[in-house]
Amino acid sequence: MTRRPAISFTLTLEGGRPRPPCLECGSGPRTATAARPIINHQSSTEPQASSPKAICNPFTLIEVLVAMLILSLVLAVAMMGVQAVMQSWDHLNTHAKTFSNTLQIDRTVEEIFSNAIPFHWQDETATKFPIFQGTGSSVTLAYMHRVNRLEDGAIRFAQLQLERGDLVCYYVERPPFPTNLSLPRVRRSILATGVADIALTYADLDGDQIVFVDDWGDRDQMPLAIQLRVTWDDGESTTWLYRTAGSSFHERYGDWKQKSNTNTQ
Repeated sequence: MTRRPAISFTLTLEGGRPRPPCLECGSGPRTATAARPIINHQSSTEPQASSPKAICNPFTLIEVLVAMLILSLVLAVAMMGVQAVMQSWDHLNTHAKTFSNTLQIDRTVEEIFSNAIPFHWQDETATKFPIFQGTGSSVTLAYMHRVNRLEDGAIRFAQLQLERGDLVCYYVERPPFPTNLSLPRVRRSILATGVADIALTYADLDGDQIVFVDDWGDRDQMPLAIQLRVTWDDGESTTWLYRTAGSSFHERYGDWKQKSNTNTQ
């Protein structure tokens, strides 16, 4: 095995002190003079060489179309949800309005119809005529009312009819009802809105059968009951039926039996 000859040298640095010989090889020193090494440090503020930017691959037409399709499906589902919420809100408002109208009609009709009584009024010619007038589209009647003030009395006069989609009730303190219902002595109350039509029928006794007529005519007695059927704008209808208070014309004491028209010999 050939041994590589060792080379030793002495590096004289600035200041003149020789560098000791190499301890590994043990050779004598070699004199050499060198200047102090100068190391240039790059400033950290100097721009570094940037690496080449990666080039992004563009989307293909199929990928764009698929993304647009997914976005369209998401928007369609969102729109369906919003539309369902809006429809539910509209149905809720409609039912709330219908319930409010129904409750107002129920309170008024129950008070007026169930307390209706026969009442006659004398005109300027001293002729008495009944207050009750019933047709298929309106009804005028007198009804008993609780006494709020003694000067008002316990009898009220009301007229129920349909006006331009509104179910309206007029009140006067003294009959008869004027032709011009806009006079100051006439009070007006709107019971319900959104009404398409009303139908009033009146119960009468025909033999032993109860029949309903849509025009009471000039009968002297009060009807047994009054029925009001309200048809709303959406096509639905609600019916009220109340027996009147002044229907004692057909009442009997004890067990009621139909009177016979034949004379007993």
